[in-house]
Amino acid sequence: MKQLQRIAYIIYWNDAAESGVMKKVKSTCLAWRTLGVEVDIFLLTKNRTLAKDLSSQNDYSVNIHIFLFRSFIGKIFRFRSLVNHVLKLNATAIYFRYQPFLPGFFKLSRKSKVFIEINGDDLIEIRQRSKLKYVIVKLTRNLMFSNAAGLIFVTHALSNHPHFRQSTAPRLVLANGISLSDYADMQPSAKGLNAKPMLVFIGSEGQNWHGVDKILVMAEIFKDWQFTVIGLEKSYFHSPPANINFTGFLQKESYSSIMQRADIGIGSLALYRKQMYEACPLKVREYLAYGLPVIIGYRDTDFMDGASFILELENRKENIKNNVDLITQFVGQWKGKKVPRNRINKLDILEKEKQRLAFLAQHLA
Repeated sequence: MKQLQRIAYIIYWNDAAESGVMKKVKSTCLAWRTLGVEVDIFLLTKNRTLAKDLSSQNDYSVNIHIFLFRSFIGKIFRFRSLVNHVLKLNATAIYFRYQPFLPGFFKLSRKSKVFIEINGDDLIEIRQRSKLKYVIVKLTRNLMFSNAAGLIFVTHALSNHPHFRQSTAPRLVLANGISLSDYADMQPSAKGLNAKPMLVFIGSEGQNWHGVDKILVMAEIFKDWQFTVIGLEKSYFHSPPANINFTGFLQKESYSSIMQRADIGIGSLALYRKQMYEACPLKVREYLAYGLPVIIGYRDTDFMDGASFILELENRKENIKNNVDLITQFVGQWKGKKVPRNRINKLDILEKEKQRLAFLAQHLA
């Protein structure tokens, strides 16, 4: 088995440095460094604020190479430049967070071992927008996968989906992890018990599968409970219930105290809106790291057989109104309690990354 010495991590991303995806990239790279592998990040982006933030406050402990662009044509040329810089690095392996084909990818895969991480199925959304683009992306995507040294999926559902079955490349299913050492092992405190149940949600605008509208429904039903929604403004909603506090965007340092006081974390409740039924969101791992039991509307990849600290509602439209008694019972059972750390050790990023690196090393030959 060839030894992994250096990985080039390629990502196309335009959201904030504090986004869940960039948090994942950071924790993954730090874990690789801890496990003895050197890492260089190659970021393709049009977000100048993101580029500035990463350049001025690089706490990733790795080299970050940023390739900015303004237009689609600029994106093509900057990706070609990125590819040339990656190949000069002479990395042992290239880790590529999937994005639709850009010229230069096949040059990359011909000259190095490229492993593709797949976090979702873009064909579903593209098919609804443009049949021509759907055909083009499907064709080029299959060619990309056929030229990959390996495919890493975050869920079993993605790995087994017909859209991905044509490739014979080796595959690994590895759900998202979290650095548990970054979170204190929370213990329940009688002194800090809330008079009323407090439920918290972290999200962002424009992602209807989060099901924030369902949290409004919950707040209407459970008028004596307190809800905190982090990442969205009150103005985004028309006359929301009075027992919901909207904080807007907060850094981790600011919302940590909210998490420590909360009783329950709320995950995505409407994944059926994007035809998904299994997931492993980073925010749910963060809730669990804070010791919060969670309410979700899908099957979690790391808990396929369920868990006592997870209330899994059916993944459909009326999953709140149809389960009022279940929700009441779950919240009553867990109010003031914390999920024991030893029940979630398998979520730890170091354990996850040992598996990922072993997969990469196994398929380098």
